[in-house]
Amino acid sequence: MSINGVRQLQRVVIHYSPWGGSSAGTRKFVESGLAKWVATNPNVDVVLQERPKGHPFLVCEHLKAKQKPWTLPLRNESAETVEERLNFVRNTTGATTKRSFTKKRIVRQEHPTLQGGWTPELGDALRKASGLE
Repeated sequence: MSINGVRQLQRVVIHYSPWGGSSAGTRKFVESGLAKWVATNPNVDVVLQERPKGHPFLVCEHLKAKQKPWTLPLRNESAETVEERLNFVRNTTGATTKRSFTKKRIVRQEHPTLQGGWTPELGDALRKASGLE
């Protein structure tokens, strides 16, 4: 996502294992789809780091993010899902969402509500009492 025409995603680091089974989709994306993604997103620095142990994950650094970089797991994900995750991160600002705190209101009623389950006999009794029948 861009703010004032400036893309916020600055750097992406892809950690993956060169032989691990959970990194198969990530390796496939790095071999086949990463060059195309980098060509369409020249403003993003992409760094590949091989880790012989552990599951693959993605570290994202945004331009104006006030918190530490995002980390997204890529364990057992397909190559298409890895690309979707990269596109998701590219389209975000990196800012955390603000929680809105609302004041809790107490609702007071003149007549308390009926408690219990609805039965056809209760419906007939309410219709007779209200004068609808």
